[in-house]
Order: sequence, then structure tokens, then C-alpha cells
Amino acid sequence: MIATRRMQSRSASLGQHRPIVSLGGDVLTAVIALASCYSIRFFGVIPGPEIFLTLLAPVLLAMQSRRVLRGQRHRKILILFGIWLIAQIATDLYRGTAFLDWTRGDSSIIFFGLDFIGMAALLTQNDRRKVIFAVGLAIGSLAATKISPSDYFRGNAWKFGYEFGVVLLGVILSCYFFKRRQYLMTGFLLVFLIALNVVLNYRNPVLILMITLVLVLPVIPEQVGQFRILPPSGSGRRVVVLICIVLIGGSMAGFLVTRLAASGALGEEARAKNEFESQNKLGILIGGRPEILISSRAVLDSPILGHGSWARDAKYATMLADMMTEYGEDIDAEMLAESADGVIPSHSHLMGAWVSAGIGGAIFWVYIIYLTQKAIFRDAVSPRALTPLYIYSLIAFAWDIFFSPFGAGSRIVAAFDIILVLDILDVELPRVLITSRASLMTNRASRMGRLSASYPRAGRISRF
Repeated sequence: MIATRRMQSRSASLGQHRPIVSLGGDVLTAVIALASCYSIRFFGVIPGPEIFLTLLAPVLLAMQSRRVLRGQRHRKILILFGIWLIAQIATDLYRGTAFLDWTRGDSSIIFFGLDFIGMAALLTQNDRRKVIFAVGLAIGSLAATKISPSDYFRGNAWKFGYEFGVVLLGVILSCYFFKRRQYLMTGFLLVFLIALNVVLNYRNPVLILMITLVLVLPVIPEQVGQFRILPPSGSGRRVVVLICIVLIGGSMAGFLVTRLAASGALGEEARAKNEFESQNKLGILIGGRPEILISSRAVLDSPILGHGSWARDAKYATMLADMMTEYGEDIDAEMLAESADGVIPSHSHLMGAWVSAGIGGAIFWVYIIYLTQKAIFRDAVSPRALTPLYIYSLIAFAWDIFFSPFGAGSRIVAAFDIILVLDILDVELPRVLITSRASLMTNRASRMGRLSASYPRAGRISRF
């Protein structure tokens, strides 16, 4: 009797303790995300969330080591972080990189790793905290445009200021309707965000949102009558169909923006930009990012070891200027090198790591690309309540890996996206295993039903 009372008392105390701990984790997640409105300069830029995550990562790892090291993919990513860092250190030692650049390059990888550890401890398999973090990140980015706007903000306030926060909040809101199967409202919100970016002449989100729209919404019925249109969910053919849908969605987005810009409906600046990129021999995608071609040349020059942290070489700036001049832009090589501080241009997570750290940095991002594309199609085939947020974030992440520079603010978003990827893939089970478990649970439920009919109190025991 006494033992029973002690167990009940202990259970009650644990029941009271757990919500407090969970609430504390929610509040901490919100504070970390909202801190994105501020950053400090110390051997480079350190965003507000990284200040918290760097200080708390060892504590969170000690408290939630099972979450951080929960699966083979988590451990493999941490190992690849170590390989990337070792490759960067070896490259800097060999190249004789200046101390300040060496510190900035190595600390960027270390901070990124600590961001991942902290977010894995807080967000893994917790959709509530993911929403809290995403909302806080969106609000923090909007507040940052007022507190400390970037140098590019004045030139394009939407692209370099408001777009990230507004679109992210819109996508999160669409999850509310998607969860309730109100697909019309979900589609309306995504189409509104697409139209907003079209009017404001920012093509990147148009492409990402269009692909999100066609992957998230049931735009193609499973079957009509007895005739099946889509292959069975989870099959290889279904993935092929999804890839075709992605390509169609991307083509539709490109066609829409190009036609509107060419007609002058988006303004004279958009029309002139579209005309220049259309005439560019490199095309719209690479023509707007010629740095990728220069970084490719730098990789070919030193594919294994890399060029070092914040690698500087005037010849690559000259190559970039010559290329841009050849395709119609009036660029001065010396001014271009001076504006970039002589750093080898990359404009890509993957190419930037490869140029700086060599093959060790490239291996990390190639593995992340592999997991990301796998997670996108897994979530599209088996949607969940937050599928709009997952799909949008991961398509944007895949784009950034190939076509966006890896700056200080990118580390936080990339760490968050990697957690989304791992959470999607961690629930993946072989179809045979799912079938066998389903059969097992059906048989077990049947037996329990017969048992409950004979013994009415069995329900209480099973609930306990």
C-alpha cells in the first residue's frame, strides 16, 4: 500500500515536472530564434542565435545526447563536420593562411557544428518547437531590417530584407489549413506569395514556391473512377512522376516571370534585366551567377587541398571580370577585386566549401544534398501536417547549397534545414516492415478485442 502511494506520488511529481521542462525548452527555442534580429562582430559576424547555441550546445548535448546521436545519419553528419574542419585546418597550414582569415574560416565550421548540435537537442522530432523556431526566425529577420539593415537593403528592400520573413510566415500559416485538409486556402496562400514575388521581381522564391505548390497540393488526382492516374504511393514510379512535376513546376515559374518581365508589366528595370539575361550565352540561371564558373575553375586548380579560408587570388577576380565583360557587362577588374576584398568568388555553399577546404568540405555538402533530395520526395509521397513548411524549406535549402553563398546567417538556417531532413528520414521504414507491423497490430488488436469482451477491466490495464 505504501509502495503504491509512493509510486503514485512519484508519477504525479514527474507529470508536473515534465510540462515545466517542456515549456522551458519552448521558451528557449523562441528566444534563440528571435535573437536573429541582432548580431555582433568578433573576428567576423556572429548572429544572435549562435551566441546562445554556442554557449548552450555542451549543456544541451549532455542533457539530450540521445537526440543528438539518435541515428546513424546524425552521427555521420557529426563525423563529416570533423572531416571538413580537419581539411580546413590542413589547408590553412599548408597555404600559410593569415591568422585572421584562418580564425574566421575554422570558426565558421565550428559554429555551424554547434548550431546543429543545439538544434538537434531542441527540435528533433518536435514539430511544435519547429514552428516556434520558424516563426521566431521570421519575426527576428523582419526586426533586423529595422535594427540593422544590410548594405544591400536600400537597393532592394524586398529581396534583402522583408522577403524571407514574410514568405516564411505565409508558408507556416498555410500549414494550418493543410493540416485541416483545406487545400483551397493552402493553395491560395502559396499563390498569393508567388504573385507577391512576381510583382516585386524576385524570381528565386517564385521558383521555390511554385515547386512547393505542385508537390504539396493534390493537383493531380490519384485516380478517376477505376482508372489510376498516379502510381502507388511509395513506389519508384511515383518518385519519377514527382520529379516530372518538379520540372514542370520550375518551367512554369520561369516562363511566367520571363513573359511578365519581357512585357514590361514588372517595370523597366525588370524588363532590362530580363533582356540582358535572355541574351546571355550562359542562360538565366548561370548568367546571373557567373561566380560559380570561376569557383569551378579554382576547384580544378586545387581539387583535393583547397585554397584556404577566405582565399584571395586576384587572377580569379580578373577571370570573372573578363567573363562578365564578354557577355555584355561593363566591369572593371580592379574595382571588382577590391569590392570582394580579393576573395575567390563562389556564390554556393558547395563550391565555397570546396574552394576553401578542398575535398573534405565538398564531401560534407554532397552528403547533405543526397539526404535533402531524398527527404523532399519522402515528404511529398507521405505528407504530414507541416509538409508545406518542410517542402518549401528543403527546396530553398537545395537551391542555397548550389547557388547561394554560405554566410553567417546561412549557418542558422542550414542547421535548421538539416534537422528537418533528418526528422523526415528517421521515420522512414521499409515497406515490408510496415506491412508486417500493420498485420501484427491488426492481429494483436483482434486478440485484445476478444480479451476485453471477456474481461471488462482489461482496458484499464492496457491504458496503464
